[in-house]
Amino acid sequence: MFQKLKTQFDEYTIANVCSITGTDPDVYEQICQAFCGSYPDDKSATIMYAMGTTQHTVGTQNIRAYAILQLLLGNMGVAGGGINALRGQDNVQGATDHAVLHHILPGYLKVPTPGQDLAAYNAANYNATQAVNPVHDYTVQGVSGVDPASAHWWQNGTKYIASLVKAWWPTVDHNVSFDYLSKKTGDHSILSMFHAMGEGEIQGFICCGENPAVSDPDAGHVRHALENLDWMVCIDPFESETAAFWKRPGAVSGDINTTVYLLPCAVGIEKFGSRSNSSRWAQWHWADNVSLPGEAKTDLEIITLLGQALKGTITDDPVADLSWPCLNYAGQTEDAPAELVAKEMRGYYIDPVTGVTGNLVTNFAGLQNNGTTACGNWLCSGSFGTDGFDSANKAVVWPFGGVGNRMKRRYAPDVPNGGPAADPQYPGIGLYSYWSWCWPINRRVVYNRAATYQNDGDAGLAGDPLAPSKYVIRWDGGWKGDVPDHGGNPGAVYPFIMTKEGHGHLFGGWTVAEGPFPWHYEPAESPIPYPSWLGAYRMNPTVHFYPGSLFAQHLDPEFDVFATTYRLTEHYHTGTMTRNTPRLNELQPEPFVEMSEEFAGERGIANGELVTVSSARGSIQVKACVTKRFKPFTIEGQTVHQVGIIRHWGYQGLSKGDSGNILTPYIGDANTRIPESKAFRVKIEKV
Repeated sequence: MFQKLKTQFDEYTIANVCSITGTDPDVYEQICQAFCGSYPDDKSATIMYAMGTTQHTVGTQNIRAYAILQLLLGNMGVAGGGINALRGQDNVQGATDHAVLHHILPGYLKVPTPGQDLAAYNAANYNATQAVNPVHDYTVQGVSGVDPASAHWWQNGTKYIASLVKAWWPTVDHNVSFDYLSKKTGDHSILSMFHAMGEGEIQGFICCGENPAVSDPDAGHVRHALENLDWMVCIDPFESETAAFWKRPGAVSGDINTTVYLLPCAVGIEKFGSRSNSSRWAQWHWADNVSLPGEAKTDLEIITLLGQALKGTITDDPVADLSWPCLNYAGQTEDAPAELVAKEMRGYYIDPVTGVTGNLVTNFAGLQNNGTTACGNWLCSGSFGTDGFDSANKAVVWPFGGVGNRMKRRYAPDVPNGGPAADPQYPGIGLYSYWSWCWPINRRVVYNRAATYQNDGDAGLAGDPLAPSKYVIRWDGGWKGDVPDHGGNPGAVYPFIMTKEGHGHLFGGWTVAEGPFPWHYEPAESPIPYPSWLGAYRMNPTVHFYPGSLFAQHLDPEFDVFATTYRLTEHYHTGTMTRNTPRLNELQPEPFVEMSEEFAGERGIANGELVTVSSARGSIQVKACVTKRFKPFTIEGQTVHQVGIIRHWGYQGLSKGDSGNILTPYIGDANTRIPESKAFRVKIEKV
């Protein structure tokens, strides 16, 4: 595979790469030297990415490239290594873990397909015989032995899915309740849903904490699609652009028959519950002495009331048999309702017939596939101890291990019992192991066995840290430091425990929709001809187009400027909350298009001047912001100008303006359907 990888990138010379990216060759070589210099054991490098990497028609392939690079450099599982997503808000990680996305169940379990019963589902996804355990003899420093085995941890998925459906339907046999789950019959990503809505195929829409009339690509199309609904429920602290789509400029409200219900809700700081950050830390949030204004309720209470109404109305088994742990709570004035949900996700023993619950399981190692355990999300198993918590003194929490809700822990980094001395068990690299709780089982660095020697030798290598001065785990008659990624002795298993082989994958043929190795393709609205050395396909051939979507013709001279979108520090996503905050509006009062001094001089545009920015989808009017941050690119021998467009504004709130997503293309990555909002063509004209 390594030889095939080398062949794949033979033509990716510094000259060729810089020719298609516009990067200065000398600077690029310096970057390569610096980053690739992290391969020694005592060095490491991390890659932190956000939407600039993913919002492309090759977004998944970009991340694959990162993974391959970090595997080759030995930067996985080590202190200061890995690939780290920078989430756009404080609980995007938690939303992903608990399956807000359409293609997974909680804990990243697979969604069943039509015709699959539980046995067929397990055989297809979590079969223990899928593990690949070739036995290799080896000799290290004159000592012979046998390589570790593959843990193939996903074979435990049979336990996790059985426990999941048991948590949701506790009085039903898990083989039966599995059939209650919705089956994956197609693509239900946000792009596909709004396309279906535009075609009149969706009658109702519940929109909770989202504002697609501003946040989604080709926002004009999205706003028009909402007109085809019979009804829509918006759960939001303010009347967003989505809730008021029928009031938008140019709309004829009398011709729109959608009934809109606006349910005022609490904002994040007004709610009890957990938030998971990019490092998978689940941190509990308190909302003491909060009095919600008017008729506002927390979204948990709103969903609880919906559950009560459904269970009181619908007699079909999947609804009638459903467990809803918060139904006995009419409001949320303390932690209890949120903790009931958290405990369900944490896991407990259960009578498989009566559904009577027992003790909490220790962690996911105690989950079973026979219907005797219930767990709403196996990743969260272990987040609670079995005892209570002193709520009167939230800053001082438990000694080692903790009890009660471990997400409430607030110890300083690696300091036990609130004392002044660091725990000698820990390496002092900032694991913060007693601050909150981290899935899985409070492990702070996943694949941390990769930070140790794998094989035994006469120097006792297995379990020794590759970088002793900043070890993540080490063996000293037992594992010290972080929670080891699999609890066996040194040399027991390979470090990449979630793969069938126990190894990281250079070759990704069975995990992505495109080819097994990454490749460079141009955006749908590329600014350049496609170089011949890259092959026949100008853009990703597996990309997902939507019928009726509008695009600029390739190299169309009318749309001669390349654009990207980005966010501001002062405003939050679509601005629903921040544009209703006067002080933030003072800091950033209106949207703008940022451009280079060279481009502004070429077009005769002055800083602060009003301009019209147009794409094949629509037009906006914003102020010009001329800065030194943007510079022209030289790509394939021609000058390419790029501008940056802001996406926080809309026609609601105290500060109104045009959204940059009026301009962005409606096209999706082949794997996740993430839109290509970072690369498209526009034209700019003075007003």
